[in-house]
Amino acid sequence: MKAPLKSRLLSPEFLVYSGACFLLWLIPVFDRLHVESSAVLAFCSFFVAGVQSIRHMGRPFASRIRSSLLWLFVPLIWMSLSMIWAPNCDYARGLLFFLLFVPITVFFAVSLSELLLVRTRRPVLWLVLVGVGVAILGPLFDIGFHPQFYSYNHVFGGVLGPLYETDLVVRPGIFAFRALTLLWGFLFLALVRRHNRATLVLTLSIGAAYMFAGQIGINTPAGYLQGSFSGFVQSEHFDIYYDSTSTSSLERLVDEHEFRYAELTSRLGVEPTGRVISYVYPDADTRARFTGARRTSVAPVWLRDPQVHVEIGSFYQIFPHELVHVFSREFGLPLLHASLHVGLVEGLAVALEPPDGRPSPHALIAAHERAARGDSTWGVGGRLVTSLSPTGFWGGRAAVSYTTTGSFVRFLLDEYQPGAFTRAYATAAFEREYEMPLDSLASRWQAMLKSLPVSHPDVSSQAARQFSVLSLFEAVCPHFVSPRTRSYRLAAREASEGRPDEAERILSEAGIDDFLSAELLEAELSLRHGREGADDYLVTRPDSMRVFREWILAANAAALAFDSVSSRASFDKAGDMLSRFSRSSMDAVAARSALAARPDVFSILIGFRPIEERIEQLEDLLSSSAWSTEEGIALNFILGAYLHSEDRFAEARAHLEDAAAGGYSYASFLALQAAYYTADLIAARTHADASFQQWATDRDMTDLIFNWTERISWKAN
Repeated sequence: MKAPLKSRLLSPEFLVYSGACFLLWLIPVFDRLHVESSAVLAFCSFFVAGVQSIRHMGRPFASRIRSSLLWLFVPLIWMSLSMIWAPNCDYARGLLFFLLFVPITVFFAVSLSELLLVRTRRPVLWLVLVGVGVAILGPLFDIGFHPQFYSYNHVFGGVLGPLYETDLVVRPGIFAFRALTLLWGFLFLALVRRHNRATLVLTLSIGAAYMFAGQIGINTPAGYLQGSFSGFVQSEHFDIYYDSTSTSSLERLVDEHEFRYAELTSRLGVEPTGRVISYVYPDADTRARFTGARRTSVAPVWLRDPQVHVEIGSFYQIFPHELVHVFSREFGLPLLHASLHVGLVEGLAVALEPPDGRPSPHALIAAHERAARGDSTWGVGGRLVTSLSPTGFWGGRAAVSYTTTGSFVRFLLDEYQPGAFTRAYATAAFEREYEMPLDSLASRWQAMLKSLPVSHPDVSSQAARQFSVLSLFEAVCPHFVSPRTRSYRLAAREASEGRPDEAERILSEAGIDDFLSAELLEAELSLRHGREGADDYLVTRPDSMRVFREWILAANAAALAFDSVSSRASFDKAGDMLSRFSRSSMDAVAARSALAARPDVFSILIGFRPIEERIEQLEDLLSSSAWSTEEGIALNFILGAYLHSEDRFAEARAHLEDAAAGGYSYASFLALQAAYYTADLIAARTHADASFQQWATDRDMTDLIFNWTERISWKAN
């Protein structure tokens, strides 16, 4: 081997970069060129480039920076090579992250080393101290003191958002921050060369960037975030920031906050210290723009002020879970306000979620285990111990980990005093508080699950669907969302928000004719526009291959074509595909089937009209036409459901009382219960009691109804 080549292969740059890449290859997600590996390589490059620049201080700066940048081809080649065994469907974006993180960090490090050589006696020591300090203190400052879940860093580039965000949130702030890193590097060089004017300009520019951190997106100060909301209200225990254009009933929003607060206070025997701040975003994209979390709702328990961050579209489903995290601050570790065992953190939140008429965590785990193992030896107890370890929770599939730990914590709260759990929570001190080790508690929990009665087959089917979703570490291409999937999602959102022309434009420009979901969406848009196209699509989809949405499309098309027989048959097929726990969807399908002979109704239901206009037109139609008993009940149900979705409870009540008697029991129960609750607590109690008798054999529904009776009692007092 020639000496120059040998010396290069034994150089610190080659050895460190190669060693880092070889280690990254062993870790799922980090084993390919993308944001995670780029952050690790940027961290390494800071010290490699900085130390080597100091070692070769006799060479010109330009020579040192050029050499440091050229060495980056080593990690780039190694991480690109990993595509052979770790598919990287998102290589182009991974390369972007590499270029955004690593070379800029190298320039920052070499420029800093230039300054340290001039101003300090031990430049290597100071370089290490600065690098470690910035890498640690940056995230501590960003995430530890601000309502955000991203952190951009001069040393390692940045963390873009929560761990479970599969679709990365790439905010403009990351580009602004890396430009700021370059400004710091130029400032170091200006100080070395004593360019006073350049130093002044760069100092002012950097200062302005930090002063307007919120506006340019490099940070999210609490005051800046709060000022972005158009609505604010204070209740007894909450400061609620919300979007006034997307919140239809402020009274209902406040009521949900305070009832869930009272419910958890009673269950856990503690209250949060101080007022709780609730950020209710109008949509997921707005939350992502400010916090870096698009799909993940988070309660940052480590911040000084207890708070939750939820979007309005999923508020009533997600808020109770997030509020549990706020309460758990009171018995978490000091400063962190949580347990080091993530399984306990999330398990407690799942355990205390209010019932919703669907299978409980107990039922899901028991049904899944029974389907997999029958009555032989179950292994769920052993998996629980793994899920409760400090790192084991993240290694499994999210649905499995959340449901398993939620079921176990619910068992502990039901079988033992809540105080035992709150005392064990911070450090998982089970043996101290329960006088038995974790594996013994897990065995008792498993025995309880095994003693549960055999559930409906739909429960095991639902569990199988939920538990089959791969974790980020199992995905073939983590973080990758194909361009056509992005286009489809955007088009679907535009269509759902009443902008069909924009949806069709997106589909047309994307050119995704071979994407089945997009073809289906185009057929739905054509039908809703009153154009041909739905039938052309449906003839390509034989009955044996059709999914739920396709049967609904066929049913709607037949109803508009005055073919009520085919329409009802298609609705029946769609209904057969629903789980017994898709209660609202089952009621909606049954109502439309009953109206299959009324194309005038379907022209309103599937058209692109604002919901207020649809309500008005359906009410006019109801009062001006003759209806059979079945049709009248079905139309009243649909009208009541629309009105309920708009929080117009008093108007919904008049339509839904007849619908409930006509068999639309689940959706009518929810809407009527809300209507009675807002107007007449005695009627609400009477309705809940009657519903309890109606659903007496359905444990999931009786739990939901009992939760409503607790809410009624709370409001009455």
